[in-house]
Amino acid sequence: MKKQLATHDLHRGKSWIISEAIRIYLKQLEELIEAIKSWMN
Repeated sequence: MKKQLATHDLHRGKSWIISEAIRIYLKQLEELIEAIKSWMN
């Protein structure tokens, strides 16, 4: 029982890290697009 719980926590932690990484990546992508837009004008 305890082992299953630990595995579940690990999986939840991993998916949290992935979603956090995606969020940061999208934020940086947005900033990059804004920089390109201002550079084009």
